[in-house]
Amino acid sequence: MTDADLGETPRFRHVPREGLDRYRLVDPPRSVGPRRVAPVSTARSVWLYAGEETPTLGVLDVETGAFRSDTEATPDGPTPLVDAESGTAYVLDGHAVAAHDAERSADPRSVGRFDEETVPGIPVAGLTRSADGEQFGAVFATDDESRLATCAVEEGTTAVWHTRDRRYDTLRFSPSDASLALLARDATDGVGGEAWLAREGLGARPLGQLLPDHHGDLRWNGGGTGLWYVEPRRGVGLLHLEAGRRERVWATAAREADATRDGDLLAGTVVDGESVRVAVYDRRADRERVVSASIPGSSTWTPRPQFVCADRWLLYTATIDGDPRVTLVPVDALR
Repeated sequence: MTDADLGETPRFRHVPREGLDRYRLVDPPRSVGPRRVAPVSTARSVWLYAGEETPTLGVLDVETGAFRSDTEATPDGPTPLVDAESGTAYVLDGHAVAAHDAERSADPRSVGRFDEETVPGIPVAGLTRSADGEQFGAVFATDDESRLATCAVEEGTTAVWHTRDRRYDTLRFSPSDASLALLARDATDGVGGEAWLAREGLGARPLGQLLPDHHGDLRWNGGGTGLWYVEPRRGVGLLHLEAGRRERVWATAAREADATRDGDLLAGTVVDGESVRVAVYDRRADRERVVSASIPGSSTWTPRPQFVCADRWLLYTATIDGDPRVTLVPVDALR
């Protein structure tokens, strides 16, 4: 199916904007995007949250627009993990890890369990998987502390990499180093955010001296050599880890951002007065382009633009008549 064919599918509506083709998912009626799913997609499917009342995790076939609801996992729960090659989504329910296959998603398989005595409490960040596929990772929190823990896929053993006296938002294994993970907490009002690199068997080192005072939305770049971050209302930057140097790549009032795997395109939720909009920045051409209409900044569901399906599409949530709707934009048209 070509991009143009998508508009002929009854499940999508063609909504062009200033010469740019956009395709909005019609069904299910409430589609809130892939919030807190990493990385989110395969070559043709996207795992996202949707539903008429309480959004739950399901899989969207981008080629046909067919959406199949899968689990009761909600956007407020632990982060699911999607294997980009197999299409399998791994969901953390308490301490148990279940695999939901894209073709048979309603029939999950148990694939591991974190030991509750080793890591008591509730999961607050994760799920993530090491580059060699041998370990799952998650953060479990009690009232007193948080523990970064791993669960060996084959042996089923649980190990603690790092313990802190506070909670975290983000845990992501390096895409190139199986013994390295990013642990982070986003900036909030009055609090600047924190980030650590945790090494198996060696604890964790803080990145505070290398990042801006306020930062959030940290994620690895495609090669695992750097970290993308958002400096709220100031721009999107890249921390080059080997050189210990940060670079402001896109000077814009971004609140959230994503990048293609090669880093040549950035997409962000950009603050515009009392509203927000989705914009895309082409690094090679040094050109910014607005993709969405203005969206109320107070909306429950923020746009959260993300590149999906091997960077073929840009996906974001737009609030239409008070309800969130998923919109797809072909990436080739943005270059």
